[in-house]
Amino acid sequence: MKSFEPTFEPRVEKADDDVNEEKYIDLDTEEDLAKYIDALKNEEDIARCIDTDRLIDQLESIENEIVSNHNFIRDSYRSKFGDLECLLPRPLHYALLAKAISTAGPRLEEVVDITSAEYFSLPCRLKEDLSDETQDRLVKVFKESPISRSWEPLPEDVLQMTMDACDRVIALDSEKKMLFDVLTSKVVHVAPNLCEVVGSGIIAAKLMAAAGALTNLANMPASEIEVLGRQKSDNISFYEGYLESTEMFQATTLCMRERARQLLAEKLKEAASVDLKRGDVSGSAGRALRDEILGTIEYEIRPPKTKFQLRSSIPEGRLPGPRMRRTIDDEMEESYALYRNRKRRRG
Repeated sequence: MKSFEPTFEPRVEKADDDVNEEKYIDLDTEEDLAKYIDALKNEEDIARCIDTDRLIDQLESIENEIVSNHNFIRDSYRSKFGDLECLLPRPLHYALLAKAISTAGPRLEEVVDITSAEYFSLPCRLKEDLSDETQDRLVKVFKESPISRSWEPLPEDVLQMTMDACDRVIALDSEKKMLFDVLTSKVVHVAPNLCEVVGSGIIAAKLMAAAGALTNLANMPASEIEVLGRQKSDNISFYEGYLESTEMFQATTLCMRERARQLLAEKLKEAASVDLKRGDVSGSAGRALRDEILGTIEYEIRPPKTKFQLRSSIPEGRLPGPRMRRTIDDEMEESYALYRNRKRRRG
């Protein structure tokens, strides 16, 4: 089976003065990547890069490149540690751990203790993101694996390509975070109503990046908006999307969260349509949609009105029944008897 070899292509950007002229930026080394990040942090470059769709396209290309490099790293270590795929689904975590494994080498048995300060030479960046249960399972994977007792490193050429792919994933992840911060600062002006409904510019930027553009988000069905960004942080937790991380969803009671997710998806579609047409740049339409969601949830969560059963009044005299009917018939017979006697006398 032919192994996948990652390809590192330069990113292309168009110059502002000449649209037909293309500017190639080499991002293969960390120094060039740091220069590119510093250049984008300038206020002039951020103000010039006003197209959010272009930023989203860059984020998509970075994500695709991260996935391709992650597949290559995963194929390299799948035969040795197959359980790492389930425990570390995020490419950044897998790349950090792969670099730590290659650095440890024959000392793998000595550094598998996560509580020690020498946990794969990455105590802060990896341990802070992983839960305690995931860390315990990682310890079991390395301590109980027969490969850890007889460690055989990868061949030199494969190891070098794997380490280059790991460095590339780590560098691309930092670039992705930087571009996402730029998109977050711009989405408040591009989609104010969307930010008002969600309550956070970060989540609005994530929704736009996951949909591909504001146009795609406005034309997307509400059922697909509900599942945007839904993935596992590890193999133990439940699937969580971007809507589940909103403040409105977290403040809703457990019995109404499914309904709150549906309402959020519907109103997000309306808010994206308003922002796409530039109908309201102040965000008042988004605030009205948010109040409508809160009002609907408050109305549906309200307990039903208790039905008061009116007591019947105390009856006067005897209750109707067979005895009462016999008494009435006897009285009628007596009255008719008097009538018949008077009629006979007159006749």
